Amino acid sequence: MLRVSSICGIPARRKRQYRSYSPTQLQTAYLEVIEKGVSVYKAAKIHSVPEQTLTDRVKSITSPECLSSGPGPLLSQEEEARLVSHLKLMASVGYGYTRAQVISLGTEYAITLDKRTKQDNNLSLQWFYSFMGRWPELKLRRPRSLTQLRATATSEENVEKYFSQLEEVLDKYQLKSSPEMIYNVDEKGINLTHSAPQVVGSSTEVPIEICPEKSATVTVLGCGNAIGQKIPPFFIFPGTRMRDDLLEGSSVGTSGTVSESGWSNSDIFQRWMVEHFSRYANIGNEKKVLLLYDGHRSHITPTLIDFAVSKGIILFVLPPHTSHVLQPMDVGCFGPFTKIFSAECRKYQRLNSGTVNRYSVCGLACKANELSLSSFNLQSSFRKCGIFPFNPASIDRSFLKPSTYAKEQAEKTSEESHTDLADPDFFDEHLPVVTLKKSQKPRRSIHKIVGGQAITEPAISTQVMEYVNQTKRPSATRAKSSAARNKGQISMGTSTSNRRNLLPGGKNRNQVAHQSPISLILPRNLDHLVMTSCLYPATMTALIQM
Repeated sequence: MLRVSSICGIPARRKRQYRSYSPTQLQTAYLEVIEKGVSVYKAAKIHSVPEQTLTDRVKSITSPECLSSGPGPLLSQEEEARLVSHLKLMASVGYGYTRAQVISLGTEYAITLDKRTKQDNNLSLQWFYSFMGRWPELKLRRPRSLTQLRATATSEENVEKYFSQLEEVLDKYQLKSSPEMIYNVDEKGINLTHSAPQVVGSSTEVPIEICPEKSATVTVLGCGNAIGQKIPPFFIFPGTRMRDDLLEGSSVGTSGTVSESGWSNSDIFQRWMVEHFSRYANIGNEKKVLLLYDGHRSHITPTLIDFAVSKGIILFVLPPHTSHVLQPMDVGCFGPFTKIFSAECRKYQRLNSGTVNRYSVCGLACKANELSLSSFNLQSSFRKCGIFPFNPASIDRSFLKPSTYAKEQAEKTSEESHTDLADPDFFDEHLPVVTLKKSQKPRRSIHKIVGGQAITEPAISTQVMEYVNQTKRPSATRAKSSAARNKGQISMGTSTSNRRNLLPGGKNRNQVAHQSPISLILPRNLDHLVMTSCLYPATMTALIQM
């Protein structure tokens, strides 16, 4: 049945498909003509390719590698392959190119190969998209942020040393086959001003997102084991007094406390360990419990170590700045937690016509905690971190590339400094410069002792105690420093403002005000002393004693 145009009654032409054959069919037909002596006509009929197209390739009119019509690419396949290798290398070590930078690099490369001149315009976006189409292994992607400290610390040496120490502890206490005894805990800061996603709205107006007036941080301690069991969350709210309504809408077993900043500290973490973790973890059995966490200073105290040893808990500190690779909570749980929490906050705001505050954050965070710290996510996180089943090769090795590349470039630079350099390659000139740091005096740090170690082991705990004792200042020294500061404050009484605050005996009015409530009512003008003493008899007595 013919398709009839509704306008003039003329049958509409069917849209022909451009190039109905595949590049494989064309390549196979070409090889049969060249290697087997099959005629061009017969090979074209068998493989359904145009006869003229096949003839042009057999007679070398067109390159057999050309798979598209029109003029060929500016760069050859080998030249583009070198460009692709450079782009992939730079993206993997943290120095990737944007779309505009790739076009600029391609232009410079073509000029170096004498395929363009400096007077010519830069390559166009059409060249970029054609180049990307010829190399499907390339893709425009948003990179993951990685700080310089993390990029440097996550090295092959540090990771291998960590897994060596971890395996030694697992073998010593027979924990390789006991995933229910291997736990990980980490802190997650919850910001009430969550980031807004893209929303559907009018094409002529910019959408609006209602957000809280002030940004406050609430911390949640998330913990779970390798078998998929999670510990109820523990919240830390900003403030000075804990209220029961802060935990409104929380899940069963949830607890919390307050701190001035909303972040954890050594006292809060020890309280979590003693009152919360000990209640829900498998403590008290014949086997010991392994608890892995990052080496924040609040997690390393002699009191905490003594408690852990008494309860049979092995405290294992991860190497510094490697939690994005080696900590299960960061690898597979807190990412989904952030997305789910943001979705719950937006749902809450839409249903309640208000913003999220410190009294509603606990219920929303508990919903996110239930979904993100699921059995599947916990098991997957421990597996990706190589903890259970124990497999160091299962971690994401792409995070190790920046440190490996920096080390190789530093060694290469040191070798070239002692030899005569030949003409550098084009892509070698576009590599990031790696400079060797000058040797500095090593700094004293607790992380050099506990990083990648079980701090409850006798040898390590002894070193921690020695470090703490050396760090503490003697009480006599502190007393002398305090006396010197007080003396300096009194000697500053020569100014007009300080002379006004001087009392009989050389004491400062402001200092006395902090020592005695009675002195708060002392008048600045001593002419009114009589009137004041009549109103407040205790004032005169205090002044005479001074």
